[in-house]
Amino acid sequence: MSQDEKTASQERTRRVLFLDLGNTCRSPMAEAILEQKLRRANMQSIVVVDSAGLEPTQLEASEGARKAMGSIFGVDLLEKHRTKRLSHELVAWADLILAMEIRHTIGLPPKKTFTLSEYAGVRGEIEDPWGGNEQAYAKCARTIANCIDKGFSRIVGAAGIP
Repeated sequence: MSQDEKTASQERTRRVLFLDLGNTCRSPMAEAILEQKLRRANMQSIVVVDSAGLEPTQLEASEGARKAMGSIFGVDLLEKHRTKRLSHELVAWADLILAMEIRHTIGLPPKKTFTLSEYAGVRGEIEDPWGGNEQAYAKCARTIANCIDKGFSRIVGAAGIP
């Protein structure tokens, strides 16, 4: 690939950051779901995905989130997930920040920060399943998957892909 092709390719790459409170449930599920959808569409080099939390208190994804992802995809997509705290570097890195709740967007750049449901054209917020049963986590994962499905063309379109 020539230098011009590399530069053009880099210009089209979209960096998406999912954000929630602890980076143990919703944001890592959203990251894994979008990555799976991008892989299936052979677009994983076009959109790069990460996730973070405002106040992570655990080191890895919650057991409920891991089970929910396993039941949906047949494999634990969050097995290697390690939580990370939102930083100035991550905010600068991201072209698009998709938060799970409106309160997670406070203080972030408004031109690139939205709730996931808002970006997908869906009413409401992504409820936190923390402390709930397996069904609560599975419902949350399905809600996230639905929002990503509905917002996928917009996410990819934002990367400059027709």
